[in-house]
Amino acid sequence: MSEDELAKATIERAHRLGRKKERKSRPVVVRFLNFRTKLDVLERGYKLKDSHYSMFEQFPREIVERRRLLVPIMKEHRAQKIKTRLVRPRLLPSDFRRKSPARVRTPRGSASGGC
Repeated sequence: MSEDELAKATIERAHRLGRKKERKSRPVVVRFLNFRTKLDVLERGYKLKDSHYSMFEQFPREIVERRRLLVPIMKEHRAQKIKTRLVRPRLLPSDFRRKSPARVRTPRGSASGGC
């Protein structure tokens, strides 16, 4: 997605969290209409480095709790020079690439359990 397309991305809902306090910033929660747009925005998060802004994905409480349990294991792996990363509630090696499972179709009446 180009910068122009991203600028025109449709936001389904956006709101701030918490109550307004003087000299205190509040997080903004944004929900995009399209999942691909969300991924594109998250991929461009590196551009916020060395700024006063940050961006992260919001997870349900259950996933946050499971991730919290995995952080010590991830730190242990990194101390042993094993590259790992948290992907949702799972700890994966950093070189892990998801491959879609191959669909295997068997002809009707084959030896694998047909009539």
